[in-house]
Amino acid sequence: MNIPQEFRRTIKHVYPPNNSKIFEEWFFERYNPSDNKSGREYIPIFPTSYQVNANYGRDSGKMRQLQRVFDKLDRSKKYFIIAQYDDGIKANLNGLDVTVCGMGGGRIDLPLPLTCMPHPYTETSLKHIFASFQGALTHPIREELLRVLKNNSRYLVSAKKVSIQEYVRNIQASTFVLCPRGYGKSSFRIAEALQWGAIPVYISDEFIFPFNVDFNEYGYAIHHNQIGNLDEILSDIPLCDVHKKRQAGKKAYAEIYSYEGCYQMLMKHLCPVA
Repeated sequence: MNIPQEFRRTIKHVYPPNNSKIFEEWFFERYNPSDNKSGREYIPIFPTSYQVNANYGRDSGKMRQLQRVFDKLDRSKKYFIIAQYDDGIKANLNGLDVTVCGMGGGRIDLPLPLTCMPHPYTETSLKHIFASFQGALTHPIREELLRVLKNNSRYLVSAKKVSIQEYVRNIQASTFVLCPRGYGKSSFRIAEALQWGAIPVYISDEFIFPFNVDFNEYGYAIHHNQIGNLDEILSDIPLCDVHKKRQAGKKAYAEIYSYEGCYQMLMKHLCPVA
């Protein structure tokens, strides 16, 4: 597919730290059409990179250019596209048979994990923190979480900005990592927790479950209206279940949240064209 290079510029904003290549960009380099048995053609556009670089979609001129690319696609063909962006693809896809493989929000036909490149550190800490969350207050759910747990000594919860090294050390040292949604519906903390052998506790009002796999196989999905009971819920989990979740989490990280695992799952779950 002949798509101009300007729609595949790398993202200017590196987030999380060490995530120098977001999954959209990595996928483009990794993609082998022979792996795709669905009959859908890959649209080689980086919606997240393009929209962030276009002033988060507010540059109307650049967004009109993006729309023209979609408008020119052959309506007789079937497609798929990768979209990490929290609001999805900010373009009109009407008239296109396209499977949106999404991570953060907007239209999602095939849910992907909000994943990132692994942090390049070595695990050194024992699990001496019961549960932790460190992050910006980008959603009221996070504000409520801090309000409820800030005086509980078993929890490390803070909106204070810390170095990426300290952030990772605290994840390494945690049995549970609280992963409240931010602006988007998911959280990079889920992948980060799984990388370091912690159990992710996904807290949201709307959930994105990668590949529609039961999240509770390897973590805990908690509706935001249960935050007041969160300590009781986590405290009642038997130690044997903690061990099982951690083992399941290693498998989930390799098969779902690592870039290669996500790629293989995506190829498997793309719906074949009838």
